Order: sequence, then structure tokens, then C-alpha cells
Amino acid sequence: MVWSVLTLLFLVELLAWAAYGVLGWALSPGWLWVWLLPLLVVSLWAATASPRARWRGVVLTPVVKLLAFTGAVLALVGTGHPVAGGVLGVLATAVHLAARRPDVRARLEQISTPDGVRDRPLGGAQVTARAPQASARRATSSSATAGSSLVKTGVGLSTGVPTTIGWRCQDGAVV
Repeated sequence: MVWSVLTLLFLVELLAWAAYGVLGWALSPGWLWVWLLPLLVVSLWAATASPRARWRGVVLTPVVKLLAFTGAVLALVGTGHPVAGGVLGVLATAVHLAARRPDVRARLEQISTPDGVRDRPLGGAQVTARAPQASARRATSSSATAGSSLVKTGVGLSTGVPTTIGWRCQDGAVV
């Protein structure tokens, strides 16, 4: 059920962006606005309303979503497609109500906060930081060490191609 709701959320977003393309085609010059208008809406959506948006906010995200879907419905109605606009409005409302279920919200939270990093408040600092990455086996690059295949040791093919293979071939193991 969770993935069905998330898929429907994505499809409703795509339909809304397509509605802006319909509006763009009706404007003059249509060839310009048909791609520019959806691009502007998608950029605003990506920055404020997507699960991993940079500027998500408790108030900002729902307001942007409401304005984007209302604008899409009005775009369809204004361009002579009132049934499509009504269907989009009802579908968007129903899917967003289904997305308020606790299991769907929990999955959305997992998607929007990968690796334990919380969303940043609007204009603020990050709430929790990532744990520092564990260092590799060495602090320096293995290409700078004496056992490296790049060091001129006389080991290798006559063409100069290093003769190392494997998962950690940069360690300079000779075949």
C-alpha cells in the first residue's frame, strides 16, 4: 500500500507539471512556454516541496504544494479542459489524504532523511550531522607509496601497464 501511494503521489506531480505544459502551449510563443513554464514549476518544487528539498519547511512546503496543484487545476480549466482540471484536483486531494497515513508518512520520512541526516530548517543550520567517515587503510594515497604500481620499480609489463588486478589493485600487488 505504501509504495502504491508514493507512486500515485509521483504520478499526480507529473500530471500537474504536464498541466503547466498545456498552459505554456496556450501562451504566446507556445514553443517557448511549453517547456519553460513546467521547468520553472519543477525547479520551485525541487527546491521546496520534494522529499529531499533544500528548503523544506513546516509552512513553506504545504503552501508550495497547494499553490502548484491549484495552479495546475486552474491552468487546465483556463485552457478549456475543465474535466481534466477537476479530475486532477480530486485525484491530487485523494492521494495527498492517503499520504497522511502513518505508514506512508514514516516511509516518506525515511526517503527524505537518508543516512540519518535530518531536514534543515528554512534558512538554518543542519540539525544533526553525519557521522565522520571511517578512514581508508591509509591516510595517504596508495599511488604515492613505495608498493604502488605507479612507482618505477621495474615491475610490470614492458609497455608500462601495471600488472595488478583485484578489488584493491591500487595497493600494488604484483600478479
